[in-house]
Amino acid sequence: MEITRNLEITASEFFDCLFQNTVDEIAKESKKEISTDSIKKGFKFVHQGKDAYSRITFEVVDYQKDEYYKAKRTSFGGSVTVSYKVVPNDKGITVTLQQNVIQSGKPVEYKGIFGKFSEMLYLGRMSDNLYDIQKKVINTKEGYVEPKLMQPLFKPKKK
Repeated sequence: MEITRNLEITASEFFDCLFQNTVDEIAKESKKEISTDSIKKGFKFVHQGKDAYSRITFEVVDYQKDEYYKAKRTSFGGSVTVSYKVVPNDKGITVTLQQNVIQSGKPVEYKGIFGKFSEMLYLGRMSDNLYDIQKKVINTKEGYVEPKLMQPLFKPKKK
C-alpha cells in the first residue's frame, strides 16, 4: 500500500520526530534507552517477550538523511516493511509512505468488499500517522505540550 501526503514541515523535522517516536517505542517496550543518533542504516533491535512467539526484530534497512528511510519489523507471524520518501515542495515536504505486510510468507492481499473496506481503513490510519507527525512538530515549535494523564496524589502502601 502506498499514500502520498503534503506536510507543512521540513524533512529534518519529519525525520527527527519519526526517530524520536521510534526511540520512545523501544524504550517503552524494552525499558532500554537509546539515542535517536542510533537510528541509521544497519541498526537492529531485538525484543524478546515472555515466550518464543513474542520475539520482535526491528531493523533499519536503508536511510539517506532527510530523503529516505526504510525499516522492517519481523515477528513470528510475519513482517511489516515501511518506507518514507521525502521530497521538498513549496510549502514543506511531500511524503510517500509505502507499507508492505507479509503473513505466512505471502504478501497480504485485500480481496472482496470486506478486504477493500479494510484496506481503506488501513490507508486512513497511515495518513493519520503522517498528519500526527506534522501536528507534533508544529505543537513542539509553538511550545504546546501534550497533557499527561492525571497522576494519583498519593500511592497506596503495598502490604
